[in-house]
Amino acid sequence: MEAIQLLQHYAVGKRDFSASNLRETWVPKAELSGIILRRADLSCASFQWANLALADLSHANLWRANLKHANLHQANLCQAVLIRSCLESADLTQACLAQADLRLANLVKAQLKGANLQGANLCYADLTGTDLRKTDLTGADLTGACLQRAMIQPTQLEQATLARVSLETAFIVEADAELAATP
Repeated sequence: MEAIQLLQHYAVGKRDFSASNLRETWVPKAELSGIILRRADLSCASFQWANLALADLSHANLWRANLKHANLHQANLCQAVLIRSCLESADLTQACLAQADLRLANLVKAQLKGANLQGANLCYADLTGTDLRKTDLTGADLTGACLQRAMIQPTQLEQATLARVSLETAFIVEADAELAATP
């Protein structure tokens, strides 16, 4: 399927594009909230600045996809393949990334507050400046991940794999301190 076909079908109300082949599709700034791309091949696709809020991308192949500045608020990315994807400055607030493969992903300055990353593979991912407060990292593998200047609560790391992870410049935020600072 070509990008123009995707946008035309979406414009007339179609939302389910499950298992579609959208490799190398280029749709920056597209308005695609609520789209269903379950099990779709989106490898090397570009969704920069796109609105994918509430989208279902579960089990999708997003290998090397460009999702820089994308709105993925409350999106379902469970078990998605996001190896080497660019999610820099993406809004993944309250998104589900359970068991997603985010090895070597660029998540610099991404908003992951309240996201579900249970069992996710974040090996060697760049999480520099990422907001991880209230994020569920139970069973997540953060081996070699970069957490420089990331905001994180210490209890979130209790059941995560942290081999070769440096937390020296991470902002460790206590849950009570965060509540006190919230207006």
